[in-house]
Amino acid sequence: MKKRILAAVFVLLTASTLLQAQQSDQPKIKCAGVRNFYFHIGLNTIHEMNGNLADFRSLAPKSDLLNTDLTGFGTYGGRSISSNSVFSVAMGLKFANKDHSAFRGNPELRLGLSYYTGGGFSGNLFNETRQAYDTLISAQTGTAYYVDSVDAKNYNMDYTFDQLRLDASLIFRTDPTARWSLFAGVGMSAGMSIHAQTEVSYSRMRYTDTKFSDFGSYSNFPGNDNFQSESFRNKSNIGFSAYIPMGIDFRMGNKKAFWKRTHLYYEMGPGINFTVIPELRTITTMSIRHGFGLRVSLD
Repeated sequence: MKKRILAAVFVLLTASTLLQAQQSDQPKIKCAGVRNFYFHIGLNTIHEMNGNLADFRSLAPKSDLLNTDLTGFGTYGGRSISSNSVFSVAMGLKFANKDHSAFRGNPELRLGLSYYTGGGFSGNLFNETRQAYDTLISAQTGTAYYVDSVDAKNYNMDYTFDQLRLDASLIFRTDPTARWSLFAGVGMSAGMSIHAQTEVSYSRMRYTDTKFSDFGSYSNFPGNDNFQSESFRNKSNIGFSAYIPMGIDFRMGNKKAFWKRTHLYYEMGPGINFTVIPELRTITTMSIRHGFGLRVSLD
């Protein structure tokens, strides 16, 4: 009996030693590794401000059009909505588990570059002068229609730029192995502008405006009497943003390896943007980045 017990103990110890040796021979993975690649195209919708005359005189101090007496000109105030293209490429890093034998499903650190087009804001100044020009009498009814001579002057001002940003976000998924999954997280980006510039244009139009009491008015536009434009290069601005990425992911196949690794996804990210303009100040805007993307998984 003692011999059998000793033999069993010897077998167990030997098996344990071999198992530990096999485990020790298995390669350990690093703390983090690239497991996904992302390609994204979409829109960045911004609730932007409208610039005033003082802003554009700071952005274009050498403008001949703006450095004139503009007393009596009105402006359209408030904010406007604009949507511009955004392109992104990124890689997704996953982290190892405690014994470094596999990567954890969550979270994923996504790092990449984003290119934003068409940022900026606009302004407008206008002045309209009306004078009585003529009176038309209907031969049938005797009704009088009054014709005004209108002299309209208009200034359009635009500050535009593109931005290249570094982008980082921490993503959590409901089930990374499922065909359909939801994801959400937190993200931030920072970068600098490309081709920042200010454009100013002036137009003057003289036309007649006939008032009809029964169906409004009729304006006769012969064309612009005068049109001028200017363009000025600006210093590079700096942009920061914090946002909440969220969306839905679809794996394109269940059998073939290629399609199992290929995912389509839709993502939106409401956030807040800060743009530091050297000639002006820091401008804060709200935005929603949204669009479709392609994810290639290595898992």
